[in-house]
Amino acid sequence: MSYDFYEDELFEKIEEILKGEDKIEESTLTNFGKDQFYKIVEMLTEELEKMSRDINNLSKRVEYLKEKLKKVLSYKGEYKPIEKERNVGKRPSRGLATPKEEYYIPILESLYELGGRGTIGEVLDRVGEKMKYVLNEYDYEFLQSGNIRWRNRAQWTRLELVHQGLLKNNSPNGVWELSEKGYKFLMEKKKSGS
Repeated sequence: MSYDFYEDELFEKIEEILKGEDKIEESTLTNFGKDQFYKIVEMLTEELEKMSRDINNLSKRVEYLKEKLKKVLSYKGEYKPIEKERNVGKRPSRGLATPKEEYYIPILESLYELGGRGTIGEVLDRVGEKMKYVLNEYDYEFLQSGNIRWRNRAQWTRLELVHQGLLKNNSPNGVWELSEKGYKFLMEKKKSGS
């Protein structure tokens, strides 16, 4: 039996489970088979991990916005925040953020998949998907600017790739483009399997 044959039924079963309308019983294993059951488990696990990251990011964003609101209100004299020690302007300890080198191939691959060029948003969305199991909790934190750390690092990495000639330096504003050198570099990496 082909998995594709059961794909719609499988996704319906997952939706039922997510809604809490169904219990996982022996019939689930029998009806879908072992592989499909593990696929359900894998998909539910991925959904839980994504939701956990989203909740964590949202919580951090709420705290960030609370701090901004306190600052704004303090200018009007309505709120006087208690001064606390902050690491403003200090770089994070080495080793916490995923190294920029880890972004090279995902950025190049994303551009290749987009036909050689893409907007910042398109590229970063693909990079985020490719690196979701590489990025750590620290990478998903919000910076004071409101940006997520890994997206900021990816943009700095783009600049390094431009300096190395792997991305074009004359692309329109907001667009990233793969250079011929970048394409060759990516193909060599794919051939060598690294």
